[in-house]
Amino acid sequence: KIHELEIEEYLILLGSQMNPYAYLATCDLYVQTSFHEGYCITIHEAKVFRKPVVTTNFLSASNLIANNKDGLIVDISVDALYDGVKKMLDNPTLIHEFSKTLLVEDNNTEVNKLFS
Repeated sequence: KIHELEIEEYLILLGSQMNPYAYLATCDLYVQTSFHEGYCITIHEAKVFRKPVVTTNFLSASNLIANNKDGLIVDISVDALYDGVKKMLDNPTLIHEFSKTLLVEDNNTEVNKLFS
């Protein structure tokens, strides 16, 4: 599909990676595109790396993200995801503010202890 849409220069699929944390450590933000999640561990992992999150509004999203404080919760649609990601990328100050919020949040959880 990437070849069919001629977007090879914009999108590269790396396949399964043994350690995805190097990517989390260097990304600007994390995007979660779920219809349904129980407890989305990848959102918490992104927060441990102080990365703002743009996530769709699945059932437990508001338990993981404080909307407009440490990330954005958007409707489950392509347009809403696009608007959320664009809002973040067009506003580096917003990314910085959300990251700052994540820096001071108390993330004293079992997952966080793994990264200490």
